[in-house]
Amino acid sequence: MRRRIPSAVVPIAAILATLVTNVAPASSDPAPVFTAFAHTRVQTPRGLAAEGKYVWISDLSNDGHVAHIFRVDATTGAEKVLTNTFVTLPSQVVASRRYAWVMNEKLNSGVSRWSLLRVNAATLAVRRIEIPSTAVTGVAYWGGPIVLADGYVWIPGSCGIFRVNTTTLKASTITSPLVGALIGVAADSHYLWLNASSSGNDASVTQTYFVRVSLTTGMVTKVNFSGVKGGDPIGDDGTNLWVANSKGIQRINPTNGHVTTVEVPKEAQVTSTTTGPSAIANGRIYFDAGLPALNRTGVVGVGIASGLATVLSSPLLFDPSIIVSADGVVWIVNTTTPSSLRDQSRRPTLVRVSWVRQS
Repeated sequence: MRRRIPSAVVPIAAILATLVTNVAPASSDPAPVFTAFAHTRVQTPRGLAAEGKYVWISDLSNDGHVAHIFRVDATTGAEKVLTNTFVTLPSQVVASRRYAWVMNEKLNSGVSRWSLLRVNAATLAVRRIEIPSTAVTGVAYWGGPIVLADGYVWIPGSCGIFRVNTTTLKASTITSPLVGALIGVAADSHYLWLNASSSGNDASVTQTYFVRVSLTTGMVTKVNFSGVKGGDPIGDDGTNLWVANSKGIQRINPTNGHVTTVEVPKEAQVTSTTTGPSAIANGRIYFDAGLPALNRTGVVGVGIASGLATVLSSPLLFDPSIIVSADGVVWIVNTTTPSSLRDQSRRPTLVRVSWVRQS
């Protein structure tokens, strides 16, 4: 498995639409529609979030000296660019309908200082919440995924979890010897799920359990599931926890312990990213996937109920690195521009996938 994420209204992005699927759906099944928004200014996307009216993209310029946060109207494609003195090296993004929450790094003499930026969705006003140094928090955040759940922004690090109340902005820290190097994270309505860290200094030792954190109490415990030898949490559909491990993808129902191993199409290689690797829509959970046989990449969709995997592919999905969903729509950001595109200044960076009923 390979691993991978002045303010003004920009003219509505050129919108290119195509309908492509490599699996002919039954006539009663909704058909996927791929729509690409060609954003000329996005160069190096780092984070992606969608909620309510807007899609948010954190971005670095190619030289790394100029950073922006893009707010894209999910309906029209109209784009606003946030530049602010607080925005230096933005990365992970999560969003509610009122705010986007962006992790931001500032380098000082080679030392990273992290903060959480709260961006008002309507006004783009920025509030900065500093994340204290590792010596104070014991969290050791290094740039991994963050989660918005149960009224908190959860920021896992290699030594603990830093959380910020989205209403009061009060911060607190959860430390536990079970929390280690983070690769996968997912959340349901009760728990935050993390991968288990390696055994001591031996990174070759794979633990067979998962780390579970109560969203209510902050209690940290380790959980085993029969037939699952650990792995990386990569998604949650509200009932099932989805993990990637040596068996591929496994669907786990934490309530009854039922486990299903998903057979992914051989032409696809599901990838895992540190920026949020899955999305829920159309009765399926979607993951980024490489399509080496077709010399391009796409998305694997697994039926939440059936456990059957199919591949969505499109010429617009040339390097999908971050995938999220909101209101039944999947949003994907491509990282690179294919050399086949002659006009690379109008590259389709942001791709929307929606579904329409066939007549």
